[in-house]
Amino acid sequence: MTKQKTKDIEIGTLVEDFTDKLTFIAEQVIGIKETQDKQGTQLNRMEATLERMDVFKADRGEVKKLEHRIVSLESKI
Repeated sequence: MTKQKTKDIEIGTLVEDFTDKLTFIAEQVIGIKETQDKQGTQLNRMEATLERMDVFKADRGEVKKLEHRIVSLESKI
Protein backbone atom coordinates (compact mmCIF):
# COMPACT_ATOMS: atom_id res chain seq x y z
CA MET A 1 0.00 0.00 0.00
CA THR A 2 1.27 3.44 -0.80
CA LYS A 3 1.86 6.06 1.79
CA GLN A 4 -0.97 8.22 0.35
CA LYS A 5 -3.50 5.38 0.51
CA THR A 6 -2.54 4.68 4.10
CA LYS A 7 -3.07 8.35 5.01
CA ASP A 8 -6.42 8.36 3.17
CA ILE A 9 -7.57 5.30 5.09
CA GLU A 10 -6.45 6.82 8.40
CA ILE A 11 -8.24 10.09 7.62
CA GLY A 12 -11.34 8.19 6.50
CA THR A 13 -11.30 6.22 9.75
CA LEU A 14 -10.92 9.39 11.80
CA VAL A 15 -13.76 11.09 9.91
CA GLU A 16 -16.00 8.04 10.40
CA ASP A 17 -15.17 7.91 14.12
CA PHE A 18 -15.82 11.66 14.46
CA THR A 19 -19.14 11.32 12.62
CA ASP A 20 -20.17 8.44 14.88
CA LYS A 21 -19.34 10.50 17.96
CA LEU A 22 -21.29 13.51 16.63
CA THR A 23 -24.28 11.27 15.93
CA PHE A 24 -24.10 9.88 19.45
CA ILE A 25 -23.95 13.40 20.94
CA ALA A 26 -26.88 14.55 18.78
CA GLU A 27 -28.95 11.57 19.97
CA GLN A 28 -28.13 12.41 23.58
CA VAL A 29 -29.12 16.06 23.08
CA ILE A 30 -32.43 14.98 21.53
CA GLY A 31 -33.06 12.66 24.49
CA ILE A 32 -32.30 15.43 26.97
CA LYS A 33 -34.62 17.82 25.11
CA GLU A 34 -37.45 15.25 25.16
CA THR A 35 -36.95 14.76 28.89
CA GLN A 36 -37.03 18.52 29.47
CA ASP A 37 -40.22 18.82 27.44
CA LYS A 38 -41.90 16.06 29.49
CA GLN A 39 -40.78 17.66 32.74
CA GLY A 40 -42.04 21.05 31.55
CA THR A 41 -45.44 19.54 30.81
CA GLN A 42 -45.53 17.90 34.23
CA LEU A 43 -44.60 21.17 35.92
CA ASN A 44 -47.36 22.99 34.05
CA ARG A 45 -49.90 20.41 35.24
CA MET A 46 -48.63 20.67 38.80
CA GLU A 47 -48.85 24.47 38.71
CA ALA A 48 -52.43 24.26 37.43
CA THR A 49 -53.31 21.83 40.23
CA LEU A 50 -51.73 24.10 42.84
CA GLU A 51 -53.64 27.09 41.47
CA ARG A 52 -56.92 25.14 41.76
CA MET A 53 -56.04 24.10 45.30
CA ASP A 54 -55.24 27.70 46.23
CA VAL A 55 -58.83 28.67 45.42
CA PHE A 56 -60.10 26.38 48.19
CA LYS A 57 -57.56 27.50 50.78
CA ALA A 58 -58.97 29.13 53.91
CA ASP A 59 -57.06 30.98 56.59
CA ARG A 60 -57.23 30.08 60.29
CA GLY A 61 -59.60 32.91 61.09
CA GLU A 62 -62.12 31.71 58.52
CA VAL A 63 -61.88 28.16 59.84
CA LYS A 64 -62.48 29.34 63.41
CA LYS A 65 -65.56 31.32 62.31
CA LEU A 66 -66.92 28.27 60.52
CA GLU A 67 -66.31 26.09 63.56
CA HIS A 68 -68.26 28.53 65.75
CA ARG A 69 -71.13 28.67 63.25
CA ILE A 70 -71.28 24.88 63.08
CA VAL A 71 -71.28 24.56 66.86
CA SER A 72 -74.03 27.15 67.18
CA LEU A 73 -76.09 25.51 64.43
CA GLU A 74 -75.63 22.06 65.98
CA SER A 75 -76.66 23.35 69.39
CA LYS A 76 -79.95 24.62 67.89
CA ILE A 77 -80.84 21.17 66.51
